[in-house]
Amino acid sequence: MAGNDVYFNWQDEYDGRHQTLQGNLARGAKGRNYFVAETTGQAQGWDAVKQIPPYDGQMYQDVFANIGNGANLYMYWHWSSLNAGQEIYWKGVLGHDHAPNRIYAEVARTGADLKKVGAALVDLKKDNRVAVLYSTDSNNALTFMPFDKWNKPLPPSFHADGYRRMFERVNAALYQARVETDIVFADALDFSKYKLLIVPALYFADRYADGNGRHRATQLHRV
Repeated sequence: MAGNDVYFNWQDEYDGRHQTLQGNLARGAKGRNYFVAETTGQAQGWDAVKQIPPYDGQMYQDVFANIGNGANLYMYWHWSSLNAGQEIYWKGVLGHDHAPNRIYAEVARTGADLKKVGAALVDLKKDNRVAVLYSTDSNNALTFMPFDKWNKPLPPSFHADGYRRMFERVNAALYQARVETDIVFADALDFSKYKLLIVPALYFADRYADGNGRHRATQLHRV
């Protein structure tokens, strides 16, 4: 079973795009439903500078957004906010006073509704005809030699995010166009179920080239 941590900001920064991308990745990793092992409670951050609590109803909405992407389990980080340590600003369902609040009330309402309909929402499946290919080799290669810093060679330990940023932008464009997608991985052997396979920044394609594969190449600037 695949699991992932889905962290994001609430209020006007919330649009469901990150939930969809993370869900697509988790589904693709095992080809089945997945767990949300951690996700944002009241607010998140390493300090008090940007604490953004959710609007009323957003936490309820987020639970069903993740279920709609294939999540079979949804867990907050964390239940009660820590009073000491590095993560005191990663707010849980309960605040630092550990007393019930509006966040707790919304989680309780969500739980009550899931108790009524949850059995019908387990193992929901998608039947998408568009997929985006993710390549770990390409990510590693473009971390070592990032396309957006071509004139500044970097050591392998440097965390460059050029591939990930391009990958996320391709997925964001599809999400905004309301195109449902899967994420598939470069070692998959069969893509025949898809009418369209999008392959951003593929660095290695030796088997494809050896098999006389046909493709359409595009070039992106200032991604």
